[in-house]
Amino acid sequence: MRQTDFLYFTSASYFWRFGDSDEFRKYVDLDIEKLKAGEYKCVHRNLVSQLQQRVPLDSSVKLYPFSLQKGANINGVIFGASHPLAVDKFLDVGWRLNNINGEANFDIDDDAAKAQGHLFESNLTKKESFQKVLREKVLAGEIANNKQAYDFALGEGHPARHANETLQQMKRGGEVEFESRSPLINYVQVYRKKRLESFKVE
Repeated sequence: MRQTDFLYFTSASYFWRFGDSDEFRKYVDLDIEKLKAGEYKCVHRNLVSQLQQRVPLDSSVKLYPFSLQKGANINGVIFGASHPLAVDKFLDVGWRLNNINGEANFDIDDDAAKAQGHLFESNLTKKESFQKVLREKVLAGEIANNKQAYDFALGEGHPARHANETLQQMKRGGEVEFESRSPLINYVQVYRKKRLESFKVE
């Protein structure tokens, strides 16, 4: 159905141990070698990457993981939706549960260490990497309005507020200009009211 969302539970250890078995392959035939090539803690991220490739090209369904660590075990949920508001709500909850990465109840990418910084290192956190790419795309004219910024944020697994923060900072820094007080990067303005706020690169 066009706007049916779904959420299902997955156990990382089950895929890790039994993914090559006939019982698993009967329902979910995955490249287990590729799945195991990454770190065990990232199994849901890698699982979603493979599953997303099987979604038909004409489908707008997007998949998002959230991993849950308890002791040595890592379980998780995979959320799927085609409606932007559903995706928006899921990502907002994920990032409020963990404002470091929004993808797990633990520091899956060691972003806390990156955030502390080092004089000779330039490792960026997940949020910083996203905001850097968004800024570059805006300056290059690839993202020229609030709808493009909103869709880009959701596609990259970030809530709209991360994109809003970036554009606000760019406006304060004199890099871009827009007419409204805010860049209007949210579901209500983009999809419900259909307000298009253009970004003018200074």
